[in-house]
Amino acid sequence: MKKMKNGLIPACLLLVALLLGGCEKEGELTRNPPGRNVTVSTEAQLSKTGQLEGRNGYRASGTAELLLDEGVYKLRFTNLNVSNGPDLRVYLSRGTSPQDIINVGRFSNGQTELAYTVPEGRDPSTYPFVLVYCQAFSVTFAVAPLN
Repeated sequence: MKKMKNGLIPACLLLVALLLGGCEKEGELTRNPPGRNVTVSTEAQLSKTGQLEGRNGYRASGTAELLLDEGVYKLRFTNLNVSNGPDLRVYLSRGTSPQDIINVGRFSNGQTELAYTVPEGRDPSTYPFVLVYCQAFSVTFAVAPLN
């Protein structure tokens, strides 16, 4: 009996180590950055704007605006109407599908106005598209080309 206990403890420790070691750090597509529903000052400068268009059979309308507000980039949606879906995310992207993205945050459906703080570290003005993307099923719900 003692021999079995001595062998069981190292086996359990090994299992725990493997499980913890196998956890992957959350990636750019799935992490949830802070900064949703932020306020945008009246002094914010418009950098780019675009109209949301539905994709893949989903409906979408509204305006996406990339703003520089007191040295911080913010992404604001106005007159927003997007089909419901699970696990929707907002990305700034190099293409109309997630390419070299900036994950702005989780999309809050059912609101007509939304604003996000864009995470620091890259220049969002160099990203020509805003996406509303379903991470769970890898489907683009909406695209706004920014000009």
